[in-house]
Amino acid sequence: MNTPQLSHDGRNIVIRIPYRFRRKQGRKEIIAPEGEASPFLPPIQPDEKLIKALAQGFHWRRLLESGKVETIRKLAAEEKVDPAHIGRMLRVTLLAPDIIEAILDGRQPEGVSIRTFRKTVPADWVEQRAAWGFPQPQA
Repeated sequence: MNTPQLSHDGRNIVIRIPYRFRRKQGRKEIIAPEGEASPFLPPIQPDEKLIKALAQGFHWRRLLESGKVETIRKLAAEEKVDPAHIGRMLRVTLLAPDIIEAILDGRQPEGVSIRTFRKTVPADWVEQRAAWGFPQPQA
């Protein structure tokens, strides 16, 4: 928060709070500046669809890597889903750990949703952060 100031006429105190607004799942949200907690805002609600996609992707990856299921086609038959859907969900297992953590905490940038990962996911974590607006970690 900024320091309070007097208005031009000297009759009011002006306090500027650098919040911004965004739309998320059809609702407006108030976003506090990075690193600042706000007692005025409800707790962040993580995107349940993204979290479910992460859980499914990692579960299916474990099944394939362990050999419990031999191929994506066999896994798709067992799960009764399209093999392409499994392929899309497996993409989320390639995300940088800090991106996964941000999604679990509900801190993903505006516009990042399950649809974001239906396209190609860059293998390079720096490219992922740049493509979707996640901050690069400090060295």
